[in-house]
Amino acid sequence: MLSAALVAVMMAAVPALALPEPVYDPTPEEEALFASIMERLESNGSAMPIAVDETLASFRKPLRKTFDCPEGSFVRSIDLSVSTKHVRWNTKVAVERSLGTYKWNLDLVTYGDTAKITANNWLMIDPRPAARRESEQLSGSTTNEALLYHELLHGQLVITEMDSAEWQARACSRFGAAKVSRDYHETIDPAVGHYLRAVSSEDADTSASSSY
Repeated sequence: MLSAALVAVMMAAVPALALPEPVYDPTPEEEALFASIMERLESNGSAMPIAVDETLASFRKPLRKTFDCPEGSFVRSIDLSVSTKHVRWNTKVAVERSLGTYKWNLDLVTYGDTAKITANNWLMIDPRPAARRESEQLSGSTTNEALLYHELLHGQLVITEMDSAEWQARACSRFGAAKVSRDYHETIDPAVGHYLRAVSSEDADTSASSSY
């Protein structure tokens, strides 16, 4: 059962890298489903081998970072602003054959010696299979949590990389080099597998305890 759940999550989307497409607010049903999955995921924070706190915070307000550039760069400093929004599922903008998509939308504006990089990102989950999985007792609901964790990692791993000297050097020397250029699945897939195993183990322990 766990392996089937893991396979389903691994089908989750690679972060799209094209220019931003029109997106819309989620339906009330999507919003309620997303909130339920998110609440469970956040309650299982200890099961996450990689925390996604900054991505979660970016849903509530823009996450801001500022760093200075070395001498000779095209600007003296860079201001970063990262926001994430849950949006309505739309197969026209979601990655093909995906269960979910986290999309980075980077934009650059320069003000004198400062470059402002703004990321207005969005996340969408296909509500039909997710709703079906919610009715599959623990296995389905846990798979939905793992799917959402997968997508949030597509945000968090880039945010974390933005703190690195290497990423900042690329951003200072040439903005294009700082764009999201890989899918991070070599890190995401093991993290999601760890989450599934940890939560499944906790569920088993809870079930055993409640039987006495």
